[in-house]
Amino acid sequence: MSKIFGAYIKQIPEDFEFVLKGLGNKFRLSLTLLLSERNFLSLTELVKITNLENSVLLNHIKKLQLAGIIQNFLKKEKSSREFSFYEITDFGNKVLSDLIEIYNNFLKIVNRNHHLIEISYTQDIPKDLELALKSISNSFRFAITLYLIENGPISFSELTEITKKENSLIASHIKKLELGGIVQNFLEKNNSSSQYSFYKITSFGKSIISGLLNSYNDYYNVINT
Repeated sequence: MSKIFGAYIKQIPEDFEFVLKGLGNKFRLSLTLLLSERNFLSLTELVKITNLENSVLLNHIKKLQLAGIIQNFLKKEKSSREFSFYEITDFGNKVLSDLIEIYNNFLKIVNRNHHLIEISYTQDIPKDLELALKSISNSFRFAITLYLIENGPISFSELTEITKKENSLIASHIKKLELGGIVQNFLEKNNSSSQYSFYKITSFGKSIISGLLNSYNDYYNVINT
């Protein structure tokens, strides 16, 4: 990997990588929505609602905890035998609300008659949002988007050159970003180059990427001051 592209990888904080992985899974995103709507739930209640085995559910919970999106706390409820509960964190609430707002704002730009979409646990998560978050859940792919936002369109051969990765691997990553609507391919004859097929960040991709980064930076700038 070249130093140029390596710098973009290093820009991504480890805890932010956990955020990307946490939100990049449809079930974990749904679980985040559930906790934002129900305030707090015990593991027993979560198992009953989601119909998942304890071990599988706890694996998802662990990833969201590492992301700082949900947290565990102890509380004795008179009406329940449970005392260990899970809740969404302030950071999780901010990321989730910002993400939904960003998504709706983008749809409003695309369609002026767009009606506000209420994204909740009981409703299917919009497929385009699901695929977008899944496509950037990998730090290498996220670094590609950062490079495109800062430097503009790039050809496939240029991308393999700066990343020093095999063609097949780059093709796989690019395909996932395209499926997520984050990156798109276009043809253009460039007089200064023999290349004519390029990749660029989409307006939707830029909105999602910038929005997630702003949520992260805004929150941690606040708690670090």
